[in-house]
Amino acid sequence: MRGLVKKVNKLPKRAALLLFALVAVALPSSGQIQVLSITSSANFVPGLLQPGSLASIFCTGLQDISGVVVAQDYPLPRALAGVTVTVNGTDAPIIAIANLAGGSYQQINLQIPWEAKVTSGLAFDVSQKGAAAHVSTYLYDPWPVFFVDSLGYAIAQHASDYRPVTQSDPARPGEWVIAYATNLGPVQNQPLDGYPADPNFLAPIVPDPSPYIYYYGLAVGPSANYMSPRIQSNYIDRKS
Repeated sequence: MRGLVKKVNKLPKRAALLLFALVAVALPSSGQIQVLSITSSANFVPGLLQPGSLASIFCTGLQDISGVVVAQDYPLPRALAGVTVTVNGTDAPIIAIANLAGGSYQQINLQIPWEAKVTSGLAFDVSQKGAAAHVSTYLYDPWPVFFVDSLGYAIAQHASDYRPVTQSDPARPGEWVIAYATNLGPVQNQPLDGYPADPNFLAPIVPDPSPYIYYYGLAVGPSANYMSPRIQSNYIDRKS
């Protein structure tokens, strides 16, 4: 769980500059919480988050957070260090909270509750010790998916022998690769909120019957759009 805590020097350069700019001009006074960004924990890109996925909230104003506070057991707690987060009115399981950049801002890692239905978007409420902040994401925001390394490349392995896919050893056309992602939507054998998937039962994602899957599937390329080639999958399983 500690691996999900993102240091600012790991953020893409433009994102880091933007975050520092926000912190520089938007630090709240004592007793206030301000949400700077809500992102996918996979790649720290803002966007629409699906139920069951992992999210990271960057904010200021949390009190008495020393270093990294990590949940110690399952189910994940709905309150950690006095901090609670609700998503569309449902308490979210919290993985960890970190105090970063000498206390300039904080990071909350959480699971979007399965019960949080995405209709027009998601409403987040962050609270601690009587202070609170409210922010919403919207239905047509980007949909971040893949876990990435410090250079922004998707974390993947060659399926033949599990060696890492790298710039010097890239995936080849027609090759099967293993990629790591979150935010892919509902699954079969859905785990309970705050628990990892049961290793004895597979939890594949629910097939999408939409006629628009060609446009909204997993696209290839750093500037992919609705006309870009799509990744073909033979199996997707939810692991945690």
